[in-house]
Amino acid sequence: MSIQIEINGSWQNVTKKQIFEMAVRGDILPETMIDVNGQKIPASKVHTIVSDEEQHRNIVPLESDSEVTFPMIFDLNTVEGKIKLTIDENKIIIGQSGCVNFVSHNLHSLKSVRTIYFSKIVSIHFSANSLRFTMPYVLEHNQSTANENTIQFQEDSLEVMSCVYKFIEAKIFNKDSRNAAMALQHAIERKKR
Repeated sequence: MSIQIEINGSWQNVTKKQIFEMAVRGDILPETMIDVNGQKIPASKVHTIVSDEEQHRNIVPLESDSEVTFPMIFDLNTVEGKIKLTIDENKIIIGQSGCVNFVSHNLHSLKSVRTIYFSKIVSIHFSANSLRFTMPYVLEHNQSTANENTIQFQEDSLEVMSCVYKFIEAKIFNKDSRNAAMALQHAIERKKR
């Protein structure tokens, strides 16, 4: 697969891994052009298919007529076990997943589900293993509250959490979120498979 990316007006050869890493870091703007096997595609119209083996990673255009459906619900492997994430048009719901978690947390089940409205998020921070929301009422020195607003995920969830980050970022900064929502929906479908 031949991949080139337009940087500062010139085309540079890149690998699939480099494109994926640039996308995760947010280095690629939506209007950045990517040439995949001679087909020029704006980055906003591209999503990455990631399989278990890195060498099988492919870059393909998004289907422009895809319908985005909410809520998007999926299980996420975290450092503390499995949780259920629900992404809606205006909020994210973080909750326990599975019978074992429900039984072990039955006394605290109401507290174990957290709803965060995008309108309440001041900023969002993404790294290779965590997604953290900064809320206006959270003092950074309050460790327990800061931890409630952080999702520490495992490496197998990097692609889907990158898409979650881009979708929420578009929402909190009032940007067009349709392409990010489509990419997220595709990533969730691949994760479920």
